[in-house]
Amino acid sequence: MAPQDRTRGASTSSRRADTRKSSGQKKAVISILMMAGALLLFIAFVSYDVADEGLGIKFSDLFKALTSDAEARAKADLVHNALGLAGAYLSNIFIKETVGYSVFALPFLLGLWGWTILRGRDFGKAVTITNYT
Repeated sequence: MAPQDRTRGASTSSRRADTRKSSGQKKAVISILMMAGALLLFIAFVSYDVADEGLGIKFSDLFKALTSDAEARAKADLVHNALGLAGAYLSNIFIKETVGYSVFALPFLLGLWGWTILRGRDFGKAVTITNYT
């Protein structure tokens, strides 16, 4: 009976190691996605153009542009944002309809949190920077 107990203990510890490993992988994937999202938001904000406002881009136009909708395709061709309709929509929402150009802090904070999670460092500095931003 003793050898079976050792086997159970070994399998339990290997499951715990697998769980920790998959948890670390999940954190890495989430943090990399956060940093990629921060980069995309920054590109959308930097390439913001007031002329994109006049096109009247709606959320539904983002999906219509992927189909053969002629009106949405025409809007996509006229957009000046580097990320196309999605970038023009996001930058218009964040810059014009919320807090203005101070929204440029959002990509930096998102990237900071992604980097902090990826490196597994103490959250204290990230919390302090977020609070003062």
